[in-house]
Amino acid sequence: MRRFWKIAITYIGETATLLWQIILAAPTVVRRIPLVIEQFIFMGIASLTIVLLTAMFTGMVTAFEAYHQVQHYAPIVYVGMMVTKAMMIELGPLITGLVLSGRLASSIAAELGTMKVTEQID
Repeated sequence: MRRFWKIAITYIGETATLLWQIILAAPTVVRRIPLVIEQFIFMGIASLTIVLLTAMFTGMVTAFEAYHQVQHYAPIVYVGMMVTKAMMIELGPLITGLVLSGRLASSIAAELGTMKVTEQID
């Protein structure tokens, strides 16, 4: 029972400390909101075209391969539904994650490399 209260009080203290640090940091966060929005646009909206293009071509290849695999066993009408489910459930999140991570990681690495060359960072 003693151990429970010790853990509970420690948790409450750590949570209160975190809340206090958040309150103290709030004014600096408000000043940086435009920078955060700029990064959201760069990382999310600007990456949308390459994600859509990659997904479109992957879907076309998947449909082509699925057509050749099932043309003798199932009606061709089901190929569209099969490719749609495969892309939305399985491949869509995977492709999005891979393309975004590749694009953003290379972009951030290039930015850090430029900052290192221009001696903005040590």
